[in-house]
Amino acid sequence: MTADGDPTHFLGFQTDVTERKRTEQLVRLLNRVLRHNLRNDLNVLLGVGNHLRSERAETADLDDLGERIERTAGQLMDLSEQARELERNARRDREPRRLDPATLFDDATVDLSATARVETTVATERRICAGPELEQAVSELVTNAVAHNPVAEPWVELTAIDDGEWIELTVTDDGPGIDDMEVAVIAEGKETDLVHGSGLGLWLVNWIVTRYGGSFRIRARNGDSADESGSVATIRLPAIDADTPVEAVERAPTVLFR
Repeated sequence: MTADGDPTHFLGFQTDVTERKRTEQLVRLLNRVLRHNLRNDLNVLLGVGNHLRSERAETADLDDLGERIERTAGQLMDLSEQARELERNARRDREPRRLDPATLFDDATVDLSATARVETTVATERRICAGPELEQAVSELVTNAVAHNPVAEPWVELTAIDDGEWIELTVTDDGPGIDDMEVAVIAEGKETDLVHGSGLGLWLVNWIVTRYGGSFRIRARNGDSADESGSVATIRLPAIDADTPVEAVERAPTVLFR
């Protein structure tokens, strides 16, 4: 301070609160989705239970009702595991490193050779700057593409291309296509009381990608003919050359879903 008591310097402290904001958004998301989906699935189980207790229940109904119970219970278990995965990713430290797109694709599709037609194209010599959990994000997209496709031999295509400072990864399938509600939820980057995604898989992908400064979107596939259905999921993450330090390329997390 001067002799007159006027300040000559100011001292300030800055804290990056992006990760805290991301975690807060994640907690709100989990609360909303879990409440919504648990309520819906429990209503299904209650309805089945009431039917079994009623006089209308016949022996012929039992197989169908048993299947509904198993399917609903499976959905609840899947949702619980996805919530645990999101929580684990929120708690782990960021570990940006070089990731080889070809190895990433091989690891994500290693168990699909007997159940699906998988095509991969890597049109870049550069690596991706992201954490090892990116494999989980790609595996989530590939697994969903196969699991939700009713055809005998689902088709999935994975590509990696250069796009300036970025590597663009795409996962394309020929399934029934993503629900419009799911597309809207991811595009808006939020959920409301009336619109909820059916699961947490896409949120998990978005969480991982945005954690390393990337972006994620999913849309309906535009095939060469009107009857070609499916979806296209696109991930964009920083590219890194062989002689470039990770510290020079890595990007800070973005606020979740934006």
